[in-house]
Amino acid sequence: MINLKELRKEKKCTQLDVANYLNVARTTYSAYEQGANEPDSSTLIKLSKYFNKSIDYLLGNEIADKVDLTSLTAEQKELVEIIQQLNQDNCRLLNAYANGLMEAQKKQDEIIKKFINVN
Repeated sequence: MINLKELRKEKKCTQLDVANYLNVARTTYSAYEQGANEPDSSTLIKLSKYFNKSIDYLLGNEIADKVDLTSLTAEQKELVEIIQQLNQDNCRLLNAYANGLMEAQKKQDEIIKKFINVN
């Protein structure tokens, strides 16, 4: 099962919020998050609706956005593998860093174009 805690934090809700929605005790939901207990099929359906994710996604059988790895360079494939291991907070940090790199690259490209056009 995927990380329910990360989904819950993304939704900015508490364990009690989710437990109330599922109509279970907070300790029961906490056990789902910790992997100490598995939700039954009806609870999986409710979790799917609550987090707006497919049951396959919750069970780890579905990748949200598939990437065609065959067209990537070795360095790009290595980055994808690293990204898959990052938690949500570190993914956000990496995304911000990558966007900064893209902006710097665009500025660099503009400077190079101006230089080429001058000469």
